[in-house]
Amino acid sequence: MEIQFFEVNGTKYIASFPRDWIDDMHNYTGPDTCANCKIYGSIGDIFILFCANCAINIYHGERGPGTDRRCTEALAISVDTLYINLEDDLTDEEEI
Repeated sequence: MEIQFFEVNGTKYIASFPRDWIDDMHNYTGPDTCANCKIYGSIGDIFILFCANCAINIYHGERGPGTDRRCTEALAISVDTLYINLEDDLTDEEEI
């Protein structure tokens, strides 16, 4: 499986990663400043999701469950679906 991605300032993100999260990323979270996010939340050099520490302690689950294990392609597929569903839910709420 080839993971589709986009790139911002030299960092690759899975294609479905919400772009507004990049602009609103807390200090010391994400692949550029958190070693756990970079190690556990990426496949190769593509960031998939936050580590469990950031997801739970900083974002309180609002940006996914996070991971405490290295990402796999299967996890990337399920996270991709999670982000797509999250985006659909946000769009539905905006229409109400």
